[in-house]
Amino acid sequence: ATIYHIIAGREPFLHDGVWAYEKGLAWTEKERACYPQVIRFCDRATGTVAGEALTDGVAAAAFVESLLTPEPATPRPTVVQPLPLGENQVPWLKDILCVYPGSRYGNSETRGLDSEFAELTYVATDLDTALQNDIQAGTVSLVILCGNAGDGKTALLQHLAETLDIERRPSAERMWEAQLPDGTRVKANLDGAAAWKGRSADELLDEILAPFHTGPPAQRLVHLVAVNDGRLLEWIEGYEARHGPTQLTEQIAAALDGDGDALDPHVRLLELNLRSLVGSVSGDGTGISAEWLRHLVNRLIGGEKAREIWQPCLTCAAQDHCTAWRSAAMLGASDDAVMRDGGRLLVERLTEALQAVHQRNEVHITARELKATLSYVLFGVDWCADIHARPEQAPRAAADLAFDAQSPWRQGELLAELARLDPALEAHPRIDRYLSSHTEPTFEHGPPRYPNLAIRSARRRAYFEWTAEQIEAVGGARDALGLARGRHFRRFRDFPLMDEAGRARLLAAVCGGISRLEDLPPAALERPSVVPVRIVPRTPTESAFWVEKTLDRFTLEAERLDAPPGLETLHRCLLLTYTAGSGWAETLSIPLELFALLLDLNDGAQLLDASSDDVFANLAIFTQRLAQEDERRLIVWNPSVEEAVFELSARISNAGQVIDLRPVAQ
Repeated sequence: ATIYHIIAGREPFLHDGVWAYEKGLAWTEKERACYPQVIRFCDRATGTVAGEALTDGVAAAAFVESLLTPEPATPRPTVVQPLPLGENQVPWLKDILCVYPGSRYGNSETRGLDSEFAELTYVATDLDTALQNDIQAGTVSLVILCGNAGDGKTALLQHLAETLDIERRPSAERMWEAQLPDGTRVKANLDGAAAWKGRSADELLDEILAPFHTGPPAQRLVHLVAVNDGRLLEWIEGYEARHGPTQLTEQIAAALDGDGDALDPHVRLLELNLRSLVGSVSGDGTGISAEWLRHLVNRLIGGEKAREIWQPCLTCAAQDHCTAWRSAAMLGASDDAVMRDGGRLLVERLTEALQAVHQRNEVHITARELKATLSYVLFGVDWCADIHARPEQAPRAAADLAFDAQSPWRQGELLAELARLDPALEAHPRIDRYLSSHTEPTFEHGPPRYPNLAIRSARRRAYFEWTAEQIEAVGGARDALGLARGRHFRRFRDFPLMDEAGRARLLAAVCGGISRLEDLPPAALERPSVVPVRIVPRTPTESAFWVEKTLDRFTLEAERLDAPPGLETLHRCLLLTYTAGSGWAETLSIPLELFALLLDLNDGAQLLDASSDDVFANLAIFTQRLAQEDERRLIVWNPSVEEAVFELSARISNAGQVIDLRPVAQ
């Protein structure tokens, strides 16, 4: 390996960016032609084939002697010359770059499925199938799609029309009508928030919703309309001001307010704001399925035609410094099995990061922005001609494009959220030391190092490229390397999959974190099966006061979303509920950030000051409500009697109010 370093100046077992000891030393064809004898020795010395390795110095000397002995002349074998390299181009890559608005090619984005690329990369969801089946069965006659710009409302309606054998219409033709083979009349409005052909948006909504105000229509018809929530509420207010409330307007208003049972069966109101495109609990409840995202990545590289599409890259002179080709090869455009294994891990870790963004619930991930983000992270912003014009430019790793807040041409809310999860924002002594070291691993099949990279980039690449087993081998635990402030993310995401015992343990840990928000003596925290909540008096005192709640009065469950069939969802908070003895209940919504903080507190982390942090506003109200239930009974501890805990209570007697102080059994 040392001789290899001297000759090549590279890491010895790094093949196309992937460590593969079983492939031997990574010689180039030019080096093999220049140093044939030396290379034969090095290959034999580092070989892994049983019985061929050089076991000691005597064997090595004998092999060198055989190399120096002239061999009898033999006919020279015919050498197959490699194909000449050229400045090749992949037209499909330019289509991918057009998806990302921050690239120089990103101003040609189409609406809906108006372009061939948009149609080829469209991935249908269970919602598409459910709507098609309901319409064909005649159980649904009004479909209202609500959501943000970019949520895919237009594309969904265009694809639905195609599955119903209706002639494809461009998105510019926003109002259209058709008839199904069974005689059902179909009318669609692809944008209920805009005027069209001299008619106002209110007029168009009046027209398309008119047959449904008093219940199911008498005729066989299906109306489809896409409109955002705010515009729909505005139309309801205006319609009721002009004509008075109707059954339809009242039901839609109630449904938008969260009543999932308000609508009649023939109406589907689909809130795409609730949809999770990055994963949902599988139908059998045993895992988190992210099939839609996986299929989207596969479509972006070309699906079944991926190898044909990226064929020019195999003989391209810019292959070694092309970001797009590296990703395409890892994701299925190459025959290299090792690279494809790396591609599966890359998609898995990128999916995990996107799920964390969804569950942080700071931004809503739309179909448009998700597609744009995948374009940027996996393929960069440069097309073939740009790369050929700058041959000195090094390829940008997907890990840096995903997380580095300073990566070039970066824009968009989703990429900003990914930067907040940057693995480089945290540190781990064993992993960081390993990444920075140039020595050989002390264990078999150690994960790759990146000694020529800054530690920030090395941590990002390790997150994308190291398996869970490799992370554990280096860091001592599987969560030693992960997303920033994401040590507890997987427990939050996988809560619906846990058994009763796992949920009970997590409930105890969350309640333990709440108890440790304020400083309490060990005597309070050691009492079994209770949740102490400290009461801070207005006047400072040595004594500690708190109330106790039994743990069995608390429940923890995932957020419930009223979603129609086919709409994939993933919870964005956990709900901690306390039920009092009198029957009233108080619920605390725990987002991912607060969940992680409470578990850290339960594990012994110290909190300096949380009083001004917005994340604690609801938590403070929750604990105050809990304390009010026991306002006439407190538990007290004083350092003068460290081993004892007392109950302080107030009662009314004939003599007036009496204050009792008595020891509490430990």
